[in-house]
Amino acid sequence: MAELAAAIRVNYRFVDGYHIYTSEDVYGLYVANRDATKAYAAVGPSLEKLIKLNEGISCRVEPVLTFSELVRSARNPDQPFIQEITSRSFVAHAA
Repeated sequence: MAELAAAIRVNYRFVDGYHIYTSEDVYGLYVANRDATKAYAAVGPSLEKLIKLNEGISCRVEPVLTFSELVRSARNPDQPFIQEITSRSFVAHAA
């Protein structure tokens, strides 16, 4: 049986020294941290908890890009990395 997966779009902002992640796809996501790595790492687990609370669905959520890939793509926006998938995408896999 094929594994089901769904893309989750996540928005990023940098405000007053905080790295902030929100999502229009998953109600309630708000991750903020002064440390960029910690903020990014908290998004997946936060999405998993919110999907369980909001929808009653257990899933595993992971980023499309690792944090180092995200930083590399941000520093080199002219170089193609993964054009069809934004660096702000996370993927939910059925548990």
